[in-house]
Amino acid sequence: MLFSGLLGLMMLVGGLGLAGIRDSNEALRSAIEDRTVPTGQIGDIVDRMRDNLQQTTLLVIDLRDGTEDKIIAGRIKRIEDNIAQINTLWQHFTARPLSGEEAELANRFASQRGAFVQEGLLPVIEAARNSDPLRIESLFAKKVTPLFEAAHATNRELMQLQVTLANADFAEAKADFRFHLMLMFAIVVVAVVVTALGGRLLLAAVRRPLARFETHFDAIARADFGHEIETPPAREFRRLTVLLRAMKAKLAYGAQERAEHERKAAEERAKALEDMAETVEREAGAAVAAAVSAGREHGSPEFVQALDQY
Repeated sequence: MLFSGLLGLMMLVGGLGLAGIRDSNEALRSAIEDRTVPTGQIGDIVDRMRDNLQQTTLLVIDLRDGTEDKIIAGRIKRIEDNIAQINTLWQHFTARPLSGEEAELANRFASQRGAFVQEGLLPVIEAARNSDPLRIESLFAKKVTPLFEAAHATNRELMQLQVTLANADFAEAKADFRFHLMLMFAIVVVAVVVTALGGRLLLAAVRRPLARFETHFDAIARADFGHEIETPPAREFRRLTVLLRAMKAKLAYGAQERAEHERKAAEERAKALEDMAETVEREAGAAVAAAVSAGREHGSPEFVQALDQY
């Protein structure tokens, strides 16, 4: 039971560690995919918008200088390519889930950028194809620049928002890491306490049967074979109890057998002594009788008279 609990705590600590690693990876993925990549996309969009602004200025210069149509067409194509690239980047930017404030800024930027393209760049392209630098100048001053500044301001807000959200994600990931760290520390402390308590209980559970075994061995050493050897609660000591009981029974049988042998030997010694005494008495009586008979036959009358008196 104790080891199962410790194993469960170890698995819990491992699971929390893996969960913390997973959350850290998710926070890193979110910082890269949801903040770093969109920030790069926004920066690329504003760079291309600024390039379109510069190309508009160069169109005015080229048209006034009478630059060849190939260069003009190249600048127009660059503006159109920038518009197409910006559309692609913007689709990627808005394809991911957006927060409330982020969605609001994105909608505003999309509207401002649309106005920048529809009211500024497309008329500039048309005027460039018509070789009308004065109209381009007018559009640059009245439409292109103000619309770019408005879109650029919103773009900066979007950029700053990405930084703010990235900091918030980082702070959240940091707080989550601290939480997992403290939780794992608390579980490790609990595991140490449970281990210490379990070790103490286990030691006590081992010491109690060992103390009883000391009592049993002492009783056997004193030849107290009537001493009862009870079954211990711990199953690990039951096999030893069976062996100890068998040893006690064997020693008791040996002691009883020795006592029986000693009793029989004592009886045999007593019988031998008794037989020996009877033999001695019998032989002594026969010797006395023979001596008396010889004295009667060969002794003097006074000796015979003395024997009769005796």
